[in-house]
Amino acid sequence: MTTTRKIFLAGIGGTGMSTLAWFLKHLGYSVEGYDRAPYTLQDLQNAFRVTHHLEEALQWLNHHTHLVYTPALPDDHPLLQKARNLHLHIERRAQFLGNLLHNYPHIAIAGTHGKSSTTLLTTTILRYFHIHATALVGAPIQNHTQSGFLPGNLHNAPIIIEADEYDHAFLTLTPEISAIVSLEHEHVDHYPTEASLLEAFRHFILRTQKAVLIDGTLAQRYPSWIQSLPREKIWFLHWQTHNHPPHHLPPDRTFLLSNYQIHRQPLRPPTISVHWHPPQQPKSVQCLLPIPGKHFAWNTGVALSLTYLYLQIHNYHPHNILPSQLDLRTLYPGLHRRMEIYYMDPFRALIDDYAHHPTEIHATIESLRTLFPDDPICIVFQPHLYSRTRAFATQFGQALSSAEYVFVTDIEPAREPHDPNTTPHTILQHVQSWKQYVPWKAIPETIPRIRPRIVILMGAGPLNLIAQPLLSNLKKIWFPKGKKLLTSHTFAQTLSHFGRVLPHYPLRKIATLRTGGYARYLIQPTNREAFLALLQFLDEKDIPWWVIGRGSNLLIGDCLWNAVIIDPTQALNYILWEKNNNHNEDQPPQTSLVQTGAGTSWPQFVMETIRQGYTGLEELAGIPGSVGGALIMNAGAYGKEVFDLLVDVLVYDRNERKAIRLKPNAIPHGYRFARFPAQIIIEARFQLHRTDPEQARQKRNQLLQQRKATQPVHMPNAGCFFKNLPHLPTGKLLDELGFKGFTIGGAYVSPQHANFFVHNGYASSWAFLHLVETIRTKVYNQLGLLLQMEVQKAGNFGGDETWEVAP
Repeated sequence: MTTTRKIFLAGIGGTGMSTLAWFLKHLGYSVEGYDRAPYTLQDLQNAFRVTHHLEEALQWLNHHTHLVYTPALPDDHPLLQKARNLHLHIERRAQFLGNLLHNYPHIAIAGTHGKSSTTLLTTTILRYFHIHATALVGAPIQNHTQSGFLPGNLHNAPIIIEADEYDHAFLTLTPEISAIVSLEHEHVDHYPTEASLLEAFRHFILRTQKAVLIDGTLAQRYPSWIQSLPREKIWFLHWQTHNHPPHHLPPDRTFLLSNYQIHRQPLRPPTISVHWHPPQQPKSVQCLLPIPGKHFAWNTGVALSLTYLYLQIHNYHPHNILPSQLDLRTLYPGLHRRMEIYYMDPFRALIDDYAHHPTEIHATIESLRTLFPDDPICIVFQPHLYSRTRAFATQFGQALSSAEYVFVTDIEPAREPHDPNTTPHTILQHVQSWKQYVPWKAIPETIPRIRPRIVILMGAGPLNLIAQPLLSNLKKIWFPKGKKLLTSHTFAQTLSHFGRVLPHYPLRKIATLRTGGYARYLIQPTNREAFLALLQFLDEKDIPWWVIGRGSNLLIGDCLWNAVIIDPTQALNYILWEKNNNHNEDQPPQTSLVQTGAGTSWPQFVMETIRQGYTGLEELAGIPGSVGGALIMNAGAYGKEVFDLLVDVLVYDRNERKAIRLKPNAIPHGYRFARFPAQIIIEARFQLHRTDPEQARQKRNQLLQQRKATQPVHMPNAGCFFKNLPHLPTGKLLDELGFKGFTIGGAYVSPQHANFFVHNGYASSWAFLHLVETIRTKVYNQLGLLLQMEVQKAGNFGGDETWEVAP
């Protein structure tokens, strides 16, 4: 590297280059730069001379002797061409940074996922031990400049740097200590095979001077690769399953993680912790984590292990100074676009995350589930690079399918030329959830139309640019403007045009659990036309509303619900048999279509089909509630589900504000769920087969008797509270764990069936919610299984009256 103190950065707006700019300024260099995107320069303009005008940047080059450029800059870029003509010293960022760091001790964090968080975590923990490290992170640090630079003491503390494997950039570094946080095939444009990626990481390890921390699972996944490494440098981190490391890892060189736990409390952020163990030491450190998810716990374990190695190498005797508890919730500053929260309350969230690889997407969704285990998750995903999209299309589809609603927007090409054959549909065709392509510019207007509560922006492109306009539109859905109108004297008179109005209605009267607070208004529309007109009127006026049928499968908050609650059990209560013109009038048809309103009692509907001599629904006779509720939950019993015989559904679409008919294949559905985004069920049609009414009646009665013998149907209940786990009934699991009879505040687990929660008439919904969270926490901490509620939360559980007002 030259000795010039004046440097021009081409592509200065990117996180890596802006981080370098701040680092150079800290070292005393004079820095100027160019970036074609003006929005990336806003936080640099007060500290540096920067421009987004190429002509101006070309003029500035005359006064420089050193040009550093980002790998995103094409080789024929005018800045590079002019620099060559001027015989300037030209270096890519990686080579320049490698030369710059040669005289500074540094710790390098490498890996295909988790580098940024681990780099900042390592810096944070070293500073806890009064090692004032400098950080060079590949993501902007929150509450800081829009860069990843954190200044420290360069004389007696190391530089912690995120080591990027892209284009072999990390092979310019010579770290004292390094870590490989994770290792998966990535950057297929530079590493066409997994073997080529492993070879690059092997060379990185060889360039490390003293110690390398590696994921212990790599010893089993790549044994020959591990054997090719210098053993005297290698240390391992592993999730502990026993009291000692697995036999294939050396106990004197293996750090352990254990006891990842989430302690949940109703309407409060969960407390998340993990225990970290140094090699062959009796002491462990309990880490309280600011971000949920085992991947962040793993990154914390890497950071603690690197800190331990640094302290040990520099004779700080770490085993004597380790704390028993480390609260990272107050120490860790956080990173932009790494689970960055734009808005969050107990029922709603908008989060931005940088996940752009299938493994990262899966980990992010899993983390979000621990915060909102019962709520549908909506993802807006922007694919990054055509090559990555092509290579991992199937894996992207599988990872995204674990969310309920998936929007995929235009591909961010970055450094790659346009590929017309690779599009968002390359991924969408592999997504099994509700899915839709959304153009980039339409994201803020399109997403709120399905009225989601949990939204996450995901991808390495500039999705964060639309976060604020999207949040503004989401808040219009989450917090409607009709609050004042709801309390006006004339509003009840207006509602009365559509049906019977009951102000300040106690919702425990219609909830089968017999708990819940008051609704501002409950209205019973007179007929189907009045029901549809009411929905259109409320939407036009931005009035919060909710449809509650026969009150099963609901946990309604105890506080005032400032909304219009619509009871469809009168307007949508009908059963119609459609004529079959293709049969002998002397002989009843062998199949028949039956049409029923969403407000019809499901048990009565099943009984009527049996009375008419048709089979197919007997197994579902004991399911309480309405037809609409049964469809929303895809209710089932004894191996049969509502959707098995469904022909189509008539819904009110809130976007188009009219009724439309949907076929089952247009409705994403599965075990105990069906997705009707921004749609309200009006009626459904089923295809049934002819049978002997007496045989069907006997079968129904037999199954009902079986249900009565095993479930507390004689007591107030909402049905099974938790969904069954794969291949394991939750009731059986809770029974084996000894939960029968477990009680909180008058709500208790039924001694008859452990997945039914009941009370004697004195419990509140808050007590049931607390019971749910307590059981969920115990099960998760003991078995690592996250139970999801089958019962739906609705209404106001305390505080803001507008919680949970949007369907």
